[in-house]
Amino acid sequence: MNYKNVLIGVFAILAGVLILDLPIIGAVQVNIYYDVGGGNKIKQYGVTIEPENLIDKSISIKNIGGPSWTNAKIIINISNGGTSDLESVHVYKCKGLSPTDCVETETPDMHTIINNDLDLELLWNDISHVMTSCSSSPSSCLEVANLFFLFKVNDNGKTVWVGIWNKIERRTYNFAAPYLFEYSLDEIDLDAEYGFATHVRDFIQTYLTIPFNPVWVSGAIFQGADALYELSVSSSELQQSSPNFYTEYHATNEMDDITRDYSFVLPNTSQGIVNSITLRLNPSFLCGNDICETDKGESSSNCCYDCPCSEGYYCDGGIEGICKLESLISLSLYETPNTTITNCNEEHVINVTAEVNYAPSDMDLTRSEYKLNDTTYSTQCNEIFSDIYRCPVTVPPMPDCQEGEYRISPNYLNFTISYTNGSDPKTKDLVVQFPDIIV
Repeated sequence: MNYKNVLIGVFAILAGVLILDLPIIGAVQVNIYYDVGGGNKIKQYGVTIEPENLIDKSISIKNIGGPSWTNAKIIINISNGGTSDLESVHVYKCKGLSPTDCVETETPDMHTIINNDLDLELLWNDISHVMTSCSSSPSSCLEVANLFFLFKVNDNGKTVWVGIWNKIERRTYNFAAPYLFEYSLDEIDLDAEYGFATHVRDFIQTYLTIPFNPVWVSGAIFQGADALYELSVSSSELQQSSPNFYTEYHATNEMDDITRDYSFVLPNTSQGIVNSITLRLNPSFLCGNDICETDKGESSSNCCYDCPCSEGYYCDGGIEGICKLESLISLSLYETPNTTITNCNEEHVINVTAEVNYAPSDMDLTRSEYKLNDTTYSTQCNEIFSDIYRCPVTVPPMPDCQEGEYRISPNYLNFTISYTNGSDPKTKDLVVQFPDIIV
C-alpha cells in the first residue's frame, strides 16, 4: 500500500496554527495484460499514473475558539504542479460519510481557480463528524472530517479529472496530535482486449486516466482493495456546479464495466479509503469515416479502411477489411491445357484455365488477353469456379505452312484485375505462361 499517514505532533505551533503540509498522492502502477488463451495472461506494459505532478496542496489548522479551541479553521491552499493549469475544483465536505453517501447527500462547493492558486477556509465544526466530543473529553476524543476534492485540470490542452480523498482526525481538543490521512493504491491489473494493449498504454500516459471502453478492456483488479466506491457521471453533468453522480458500492476489488462517461473509483483497503482512480468510457473510433482516429485506438490492424496498411500491403474487404500482402496476388495455370493440334491450315481453339491466387475479395477481371509468340489477342474469360477462369485461345490458320511440325512460343495469358485498397480503387496486371503450341 502506497500511503501517507501524517502524524502532526512535531509541527510548529505558532499563534495557534498547525501546518499539515503534504504532497498529493503517490504513484499508481497500472499493469496491462492481454489474454493469450487457455485462461493465461501475459503482462505487456506497466504504466505509472502520477497525479501529484498536476496539483500541490497544503492544509493548516488555525484556532479561532480561544484557549479551549471551541472551533478551528481548516485552511487549504491549492496550486498547480508543473506546467498544468487548474481550472476548477468541487469540494465535498463529507464529515463522517463514505464517498458514495457523501456525493448523494452533500452539495459541493465549486470553485473556479484563477492563476492556478486557490485558498479555502472551512470551519471545523461545519465539516466534522463528532464521534467522541472534544468539548466533553478534551484529552481523548475523536472528531472526523472527510474531504473529497474533484479537480478539473488542463494538462497541455487535455482535460484531466483528479479525485482526492483526505481524512482529518481530531484526537485532542487543541489538535495537539491530529492526523491527516491520505492513501493511494499501489497497483491495478488491467485486462486489455486483443490488439489494444498499446492503445490502452498510450491513453493512460496521455490522460492519466484508465480507458474503460469494452472494445479496449475487459476488466480491472484493484490490488490491495477489499471494496470499491464508484461515483459515475456523464461528461455534461461533470461540468455542473453539483454533478449528479450515480453511485455503487462493490463488495469486491474487481470491475468489468462502467455505464457513464466517467467513473471515479475509490478503493477501500485495510488502511482506509484511497484516492480516486479515474476511469473513462473513452469514445471508440468509427471505422469507415475516412478518418484515422489513432487517439481512439484506430489502426490498420482494426480498420485499414481509415488507416492505410504498411508499404506492400493493401486493405482488402472494404470497411471490414484487413491488410493483405499484395505480392501474393498472382496468376497460375489451374490445369495443363492440351496444346497439340493438327492441320495448320485451319483455325483451332484451345481452352486455357487459370487461377488468381490470393484474389482480393472484391476483385473484378477487367482485361483478359493472350499472346502467341509476338502477337497479342483479346479473349473473353469465364469464371467457372471462384477465382478460376476458362479462357478460349484461338490459334489462327497458317496458310503457308508445309508438312512437318510447327511450334508456337512463347505463349502467355494476361489479366488485369481491379479491386479496392480500403476506399481507393487499384489495378494489377497478372501474367502466366502456358505451354508451346505444337502443330
